[in-house]
Amino acid sequence: MAGTLFTYKDSNGAAQPIEPAPLVTTSKTFVKTAEGKNISTRYTIGITGTLLPTRGSPVSNGTFSANPSHENGYAATANIKVINTVVNSDLDGDTFEIEDTAGNSQVFTFSNSSTATGSTIGIQSLSIANIADKIVDSINSIGSIEIVASPNPPVVDGSGDYSIVLTQVVIGSNGNTSINVAGNHASDITYDSSFAGGVNPVITDSDKFESIERKQRAIRELFSKDGQELLIVSNDGTTVLKCYPTITSISFSEGILVDKSQYTISLTANEISTDASDKDIGIDSEFWGANLKSASDSFSINKSDEDEDVYLLTRTITAVSSIVHANETLDALGTVYAGLEPWQRAKVWVQQRIGPAGNYDILDDLKDAISNYTFAGLDIGSAAEQYKVFSKRDSETADRLVGSYTLSRTWTLSKNSVIALETYDISINSDVPNQGGAEGTNFLRGFNTVYSLRGNIQGLESSGVSKYTNAVSYYGSQVLDTGSNGAARWGKIISRINGGDTPMTSGITFTRPFSQTYSENKKNGSLNYEFSFKEWSLANTFFADININISENHDEQVVASIPIPGRTKGPIVQNIGTTKLKVKNVNGSFILLPEGDYTTDGLGLWKMSQIDKIRGEVIDLISSEPYNILGAGSQGTDWWVTAWNDSMDTLKGVYTTNMSITFKGTEGARDLDDTDFD
Repeated sequence: MAGTLFTYKDSNGAAQPIEPAPLVTTSKTFVKTAEGKNISTRYTIGITGTLLPTRGSPVSNGTFSANPSHENGYAATANIKVINTVVNSDLDGDTFEIEDTAGNSQVFTFSNSSTATGSTIGIQSLSIANIADKIVDSINSIGSIEIVASPNPPVVDGSGDYSIVLTQVVIGSNGNTSINVAGNHASDITYDSSFAGGVNPVITDSDKFESIERKQRAIRELFSKDGQELLIVSNDGTTVLKCYPTITSISFSEGILVDKSQYTISLTANEISTDASDKDIGIDSEFWGANLKSASDSFSINKSDEDEDVYLLTRTITAVSSIVHANETLDALGTVYAGLEPWQRAKVWVQQRIGPAGNYDILDDLKDAISNYTFAGLDIGSAAEQYKVFSKRDSETADRLVGSYTLSRTWTLSKNSVIALETYDISINSDVPNQGGAEGTNFLRGFNTVYSLRGNIQGLESSGVSKYTNAVSYYGSQVLDTGSNGAARWGKIISRINGGDTPMTSGITFTRPFSQTYSENKKNGSLNYEFSFKEWSLANTFFADININISENHDEQVVASIPIPGRTKGPIVQNIGTTKLKVKNVNGSFILLPEGDYTTDGLGLWKMSQIDKIRGEVIDLISSEPYNILGAGSQGTDWWVTAWNDSMDTLKGVYTTNMSITFKGTEGARDLDDTDFD
């Protein structure tokens, strides 16, 4: 691209030129939906260029230059000085010669009778300053030698002399650039002959490598910030390309970095200022300004696991946007997007396509997405036989780094009124499997078998009613009857676990749970509950749980020990023909279920006046299997309660007892043979 100005602004906003100007290719692509709508445009810009050692911009020290035709320190120089004592007539007819590295030479002659400029240097009536200026103009007017004289005009030094610097334009490939200068009349003009021949430092391969390495670093640093101005101007001043691109990649070709290094830069842009069509022509109006990379709008419908008459219709809209740089004009097309980050642009676009969050008119919400408002065979509407909307739930996902936003909106559809969705399961846990109770098909029953009924209720937001309110209302009407006490309150959960249609729940007859847990999340409108039932000997008693410890003092023989003084075999042991008392000690703690007779405050607390009723229940319990500590006898004849201390915490519902029961002795002492333990 000869004669073309190529610049890219650095992070400080300064336009930095690149020379030689690289080759630039552009392509324009429409981003389309599956149905063929154009949602945005993308420009792909490819830059391919070459870095040369000691030439071009950036220069060898890694900076950029607008005039990089040669680099200081490599081109040979020589000096000419016009002495302040110069006399014009003395110079008349004098000559000097300049020769460049290619062997091209030029002889210059001073003429005190001429004002010419060129090989003849007319100095008639000129001052010393003008003589120096005339020498510069004359040397620079000769095109056959690759020599440049500077400065123009020359500057006087402290001695009143004027120095002129001659610079070799063409850099020798091996550093052998030279300037041969020779002349006469040294009292008026001196020629720096010490610079004649081979004065330029040799450009080694190491110098070239370091030059290219610094240039590569400069290119990488320049193209490290997105959204800076890329400008290409032709030699006639016409803007060929102007944009504010995003940098995709920078790569340098492999090879020996001595002679050159080729580089490739890949860019993308939302718009190019010289192409008016990139902003709106061909782009569907609903996408103007959003600058989307992709978009999707999908529907799904599923039958609810909780209710066969309930369907969940979900619409998911996803959009991915990309950055619009500050100097781009794309925001002028969609003012609602101005200044937004990519994920925010995606969000605005998505929410424009769907009804407001509080709107329960599904027909308005779906707009034209479902043209006939019939989806998967469901006739959606407000008539009696149509599926109506009872709730709407939104789920949002945003990814700031990706620039994406997703909104999933789920409607609950049913012909009947639905305020919440419930799931529950039943589990069984046996402490001592395969010991008591019949075995199930898929499990082992144990003596202490615990059934758990666990459930979750997700409230559904309906017009004017929150999810939490509906969840609580559903729980009070379908799980635990908040308007009842006693057995009526447990009725619904008992019906779920008793006489179930699975082998696990078949045959059980619980009357009430022995424990409950409950939690709720007001913000999410969800409730969790669990009721536990025990299949053991406490069923149908006053007690939810017990802890009993039974110890026994046996009715063993009583013997006397008579010490005899001097008897080496020890005391005389004599069976005196009687036995010890047979005593059973019962220590127990009993967790009481709420009593059937409720207080005025609705609390099912046991009262101290009812403690005899509880004692009787305890006696019945320990008289039955698996304890059966009283045997077949009767109180007052075969056994007696000889000690009994008990207490009751009415608020906590805990009854404790310590009881000693003495039994009538047997006819003889127990013999410790195997038959006693059969």
